[in-house]
Amino acid sequence: MKNKKILVIAYVFPPIAYAGTYRTLRLCKHLAELNYEVTVLTIAVQPDLHNDYSLLEKIGDKVKIVRTRTIDPWRSYQRIKVSLNKSLMGRLLNKVFSRIIYLFSLPDHMIGWVPFALPVAIKLNRRERFNIVYTSSPPHSQQLIGWMLKLLLRKKWVADLRDPVLENVGNSEINRLEYFLLNQLERRILYNAAVVVANTRTAQETNQRKYPHSDIRLIYNSFDQDEFRDLPNKKFGRFTVSHIGSIYQFRKVDHIFTAIKTLDKEGKITPENFRLLFVGFNEPGLVEEVKRFGVQKYVEIQEMVEHHEALRLMAQSHLLLLIKGFGRNSGAQIPGKLFEYLGTGNKILCIAPEESEAAEIILREQAGFISGDDSHEMIQILSKELENQRNGRLKHEKQIQNKNIVFSSEQMALKFHEIFQSL
Repeated sequence: MKNKKILVIAYVFPPIAYAGTYRTLRLCKHLAELNYEVTVLTIAVQPDLHNDYSLLEKIGDKVKIVRTRTIDPWRSYQRIKVSLNKSLMGRLLNKVFSRIIYLFSLPDHMIGWVPFALPVAIKLNRRERFNIVYTSSPPHSQQLIGWMLKLLLRKKWVADLRDPVLENVGNSEINRLEYFLLNQLERRILYNAAVVVANTRTAQETNQRKYPHSDIRLIYNSFDQDEFRDLPNKKFGRFTVSHIGSIYQFRKVDHIFTAIKTLDKEGKITPENFRLLFVGFNEPGLVEEVKRFGVQKYVEIQEMVEHHEALRLMAQSHLLLLIKGFGRNSGAQIPGKLFEYLGTGNKILCIAPEESEAAEIILREQAGFISGDDSHEMIQILSKELENQRNGRLKHEKQIQNKNIVFSSEQMALKFHEIFQSL
């Protein structure tokens, strides 16, 4: 069989080191190993985003990367927003600018990439004659590129939705205009893509009910086995609970802070034998919450680090903290870090609804503990694990256990391979 040529359209791609980067990066790496000719179309390097150039080493020269410029007024506005608020005229301008930028940032503020990416994609196709176009989102606006290539060039299009377009925890309070645009975008994706891929069973089932004639597959996120082979086995000297990744408005820290405060009062922990570590892009409100609960002496907050360093921190921790959102549409989202957590073999402490899909995976894999919307559960879990550590009963599974290989990036890529070969 002749090697297939695939055009991967991904706004988020290395060196950008966001959560959505890794699924596409790992897919491209393994597709190249399966002898696909892979070309990635992405944005030019953006100095104001978090970049980790070591990620590019994972694919080397096996994958061709084409970068185009983009326009993002929203990001530009964020850089001047605070300074404008210092004067009355500035505050008035802020109201005007925010309204204008909002209107030009629908369905999301990355839509300014579409007019640059589309002509480049068409030009690339003249030379390469791609067999398949693969789009990965969010940002969902880039799915418009796949849709237009399907219409203009009659390309076979696979749309990978890392988050749902509508039934998304981040879309619980959208207005009528946003709903209308997102609904129109979702319909174009589901009706026109040859295959739509969801990364949670909840999202797959929801879209299948709405679009019964569409081909919707489930492929979970993954961890790359190669990245875990040489990680240290030695744990930190202090009992360390680590959250590696972003804390934002849907991820609440109240329960674990309450538990820490209680354990401190009971004399079960001291700053010398316990810490809670946050590493990543965290909202300023996290620092305020630490102060509000009075747990400063136990909480350490670090900025984003390179990926290999993040994996090292995971491996050396005693417990890995996973915080999911509660409320509407939260069940359709599984944080990507869950799969890297599984790769370490360390126990996971998950704050999530017990009926959520993330909780289901952790319980099924016997990979840790679920603490719902109840700080008492958290106190009990931490107390037991601290006691197990003191008594030498705290066991850590060997990294990359066979039971977790189902979530390896190689297995993920093989599932995409089956889809691509069927088209």
